[in-house]
Amino acid sequence: MIELREIPRCYSAVNRIINRTNAQNNWRYELGKPKIKLTGKRVQKIIYLCQLFWFIDHENSNMIPEDFVAWPNGPVIPEIYDYWMIYQDGDMCPCPYVKYELSKEEADLINIVVDNTIDISTEAIIDYIQLHNIAWQQAYKGTQCKNSIIPKYSIKQYIQKEENQRELFNFIKSETNKCKNSRFAKKRTASISTK
Repeated sequence: MIELREIPRCYSAVNRIINRTNAQNNWRYELGKPKIKLTGKRVQKIIYLCQLFWFIDHENSNMIPEDFVAWPNGPVIPEIYDYWMIYQDGDMCPCPYVKYELSKEEADLINIVVDNTIDISTEAIIDYIQLHNIAWQQAYKGTQCKNSIIPKYSIKQYIQKEENQRELFNFIKSETNKCKNSRFAKKRTASISTK
């Protein structure tokens, strides 16, 4: 049996992503929409987006304390990969051993990110990160090494620049506008322009 102290804090965020995606899939089923396939790769990218959005308003704290490392397909938390690697084809299940409780603000942020990226393909998110995210690019440097940590200060420096925030919001807005149901990009873009 796994002891609670051995479970990384990020598992709580992953569980929230899984549960929120499952709720979205139930809603989509009722509307006759196709189910969203939640894979380990997708969860890794969503959790990275959550950390980016967290740093926009919380430059002095980490939502995800574990390190992201630069893998060829973008940022990865190895602990998440190791636990959920069997779910590469989708239908992920939450980890039952989680002890860390998310704050309301953390849970709300995850809900917003999941809800507003639900129709964006994993490949589009990966492409966006690889083309625009300097923090990942600098850590990866084109090698096939899976051990290059993406420093948190590098992620903060990247996302705290207003032009990078706008670029991220515009990416989400352009992708979600294809689905006609996103209020997220409009709300976040408005909040940036007032800063």
